[in-house]
Amino acid sequence: EIKPNLGDGGEVFFVVSSRGTDPATRVAPASCDFNNVLCIEYEELMYANSDELQKMVNNFADNFMSRFGYFFGPSLFSERNRVDAVKRIQALDSAVASLKRESKNGPAITTDKSFHIFQVCPERPAAPVLANMLQGIFEPDQYLVNFDGKVASRVDGTEVPIESTFVTQTDVLELMSIYKQFRAQFDNVLFVVGFDEGETRIDLSLCEYDNVICFGSHEYQYNSEAELEDKAKHILQKVFGRFEYVFGSTV
Repeated sequence: EIKPNLGDGGEVFFVVSSRGTDPATRVAPASCDFNNVLCIEYEELMYANSDELQKMVNNFADNFMSRFGYFFGPSLFSERNRVDAVKRIQALDSAVASLKRESKNGPAITTDKSFHIFQVCPERPAAPVLANMLQGIFEPDQYLVNFDGKVASRVDGTEVPIESTFVTQTDVLELMSIYKQFRAQFDNVLFVVGFDEGETRIDLSLCEYDNVICFGSHEYQYNSEAELEDKAKHILQKVFGRFEYVFGSTV
């Protein structure tokens, strides 16, 4: 639920991307008037080449600062930070393109049994790389779905049947509870867990189960463009190696 800041020091900010004209899939227009909400049309985030990418980043930065500059100050989106933002997007584009080239002539991901993958992390924003890698492989044209323990919904808040997607992100840490909830619905309930070293909120003994694979943050976080592609390949190789009994050995 989007609410305005109350000025009590506990500021929460929202950046909302909306697409299409269906009111059911868009944030309430009144919410966009809150001083802690920036609403952006999906089309404003699209780009076809490096020039358009730079313009998109500059436009986003300008809108962000126009909306939230009262809190963050004028130096947040310096020229250097804008250049760094462009480089990170280009690095991700390059890694995705490389993976697509490698898999273009390879076998499709097929299985005769139903499955669902839960990407689990204590705090959902902490592991976007894992979630986006899995989403890009199984459902590249779909919005990521989140499960809060009761319902599954897309980023715009629209509730969806969990069987309508292959990958769901969740910060529900009781893996056994999720498994028991959905084991009758899918032949295979799979978990890809991301965690920081020293994590105590997840029972890491579950990582030994055949349907669970765990990644420490050092395995998916990256510090340079050169690291991103290697880490993406590392993650995907481990995931499909672990779940070979579901997807086969030719993936």
